[in-house]
Amino acid sequence: MADQKISAMPSAATLTGAELIPLVQSGANVQATLNTVTDFVRDSYAAFSDFTDQPATLANTAYAMTFNTTDYSSGITLVLNSRITASQTGVYNFQWSGQFENTQSQDHDVRVWIKINGNNVTGSTGYISVPSSHGGVNGHIVVGWNYYITLNAGDYVQLFWEADNTNVSLQTYASGANYPSTASVIATINRVH
Repeated sequence: MADQKISAMPSAATLTGAELIPLVQSGANVQATLNTVTDFVRDSYAAFSDFTDQPATLANTAYAMTFNTTDYSSGITLVLNSRITASQTGVYNFQWSGQFENTQSQDHDVRVWIKINGNNVTGSTGYISVPSSHGGVNGHIVVGWNYYITLNAGDYVQLFWEADNTNVSLQTYASGANYPSTASVIATINRVH
C-alpha cells in the first residue's frame, strides 16, 4: 500500500472527521485528524448586532457597546455580551457601525475606540459629532469604520464609547411601513490571515 499511487486508491466513504492525515511539521512526519485540519483552514468570522437602546447614563464615562444577537458565527464567540472572542490566532478585519441619536438642540461629541483583552488600543479612538435635534426631530447619525487587529486564540476585542452629554445614545428604531428596523450597533469580524 505504501507504494500505491493516490489515483489508484479507492474513493473514501462518508468522512467523519476522525480520519488521519499525514503532515510534515518542523521537518518531522506527524499526523492530524481531518477535523483538526478543517478547523485550522476554516475562516473565522462573525456578525453581531443589538436591538436595544444604549444610553450614555453619565457624560464622559466609558461604556462597552453590547450585543444581543448573533447573526453569524464560526470560530468567533460573544462572551458577556461585549467580548468578541477569537478561537484562532491571526489577523482580523474588525468592522462596526452605530446609530447615534441626540435629543438636545446642540451638537454633541462621541468618542469610540477598541480594547483588546481589556486594554485600550493606542490610536483607535474616533471622534463623532452627533447633530442636534432640529425642527422637532432628534439628531441622528450612522457611523462606522474598520480596524485590522492581531488576536491570539482566546483574545477578545471590545468596542467602547463615551459621549460629552447624556442626551446622546446608541439608538434602535422599529420598522416602518416601508423599511425594516434599525440595530443600535453592528459588528463584524473575519480572519484574513
